[in-house]
Amino acid sequence: TSNFQLRAAYAKTYGRPDFTNIVPNATITENDIEFSTDPNALPGVIAVRNTGLNPWTADNYDLSLEYYTENGGLITAGVFRKDITGFFGTLQTVATPEILDEFGLDPRYVGWRLNSTINSGDARVSGIEFNVRQSLAQLGKYGRYFSVFANATKLKLEGTRTADFNRFLPKSANWGFTFTKNPITFMAKWHHRGEQSRGPSTAQGPLAKVYQDARTTMDVNLSYQAFKRFSVFVNSRNVTNVHFNASRYQADTPEYARRTSSNSYGAQWAFGVKGTF
Repeated sequence: TSNFQLRAAYAKTYGRPDFTNIVPNATITENDIEFSTDPNALPGVIAVRNTGLNPWTADNYDLSLEYYTENGGLITAGVFRKDITGFFGTLQTVATPEILDEFGLDPRYVGWRLNSTINSGDARVSGIEFNVRQSLAQLGKYGRYFSVFANATKLKLEGTRTADFNRFLPKSANWGFTFTKNPITFMAKWHHRGEQSRGPSTAQGPLAKVYQDARTTMDVNLSYQAFKRFSVFVNSRNVTNVHFNASRYQADTPEYARRTSSNSYGAQWAFGVKGTF
């Protein structure tokens, strides 16, 4: 209809591995364990690329609803599912003669830790998303200066323990507002990233993973139209200087032992002028 739209879609897709994952290469790091008292110490680590890595294929299903308001706003919601075959996975294991033979490595590396990328089996990515963009003009005299927006996505990731979901962000959201009253335009935006798995970390336990911690940052933009063809502006990213933290843990890891790094990059500011001639 003029205000409402329903979309349904199906697609068959596939994804090739990155060239860096299939070009032959092996990195061998030997550990100095001659005088180690740790009975579980390994002789070394081999990171080898898997030249036999195959593309994954996926059946994709999407359903979305869109509603357009009378004053130019937009409200949308959608659900989707991706059934993936031959999904990529991260292999971290102690090398056996059979595994070394499969990767074409010398048998003398039996007992070393071997890291590579494999086709780990089936996986499923399901999700919901919504998006809202609306002027507040209907609220009266002062509302007409404001417009708001918000969007969010939530994913459910299913697969084997080795499935590589590094590029998938389970939870994300953005929201903010714009104030416009000539000659000033001010915008404030918030960005939320949920906790994101970055792969196995078996040194902390058989089920441990590396995580990028959840964070919410704020950006601001301010511009002033000094003259018809000339304006000045100031922009800032992560204005509150939220730290970027990482953790390594599994379910039974104590809270105090999970954090592995905390990085502060400061707020990034930009000042400038714009002219049209």
